[in-house]
Amino acid sequence: MDISQLATKEDVRTIVNESALELRAEMQTNIDRSINKFRVEVQAMIDKAVTDLSLIISDFASHVDARFNIVEARLDDHDAKFDRIFGAFERVTKQG
Repeated sequence: MDISQLATKEDVRTIVNESALELRAEMQTNIDRSINKFRVEVQAMIDKAVTDLSLIISDFASHVDARFNIVEARLDDHDAKFDRIFGAFERVTKQG
């Protein structure tokens, strides 16, 4: 083997540095892909949580509205009864 065919220290450094830069670039690309995938997954989880929470709030609001309508109807009924009793009381007091 001819000594001129052997790589010099500088050649080895260049090869190692180029390999390291390529490896670093590949690793950065993989990291970026992982981060983007993670972002997409987190966003999907957040979207689902917001949708679920919206449904829960909507369902709760419907139940509250239904209960309020019942209470309002009962109050209207009590007001009507009170008006009849008060009217009867006024008629009795006017006669006496």
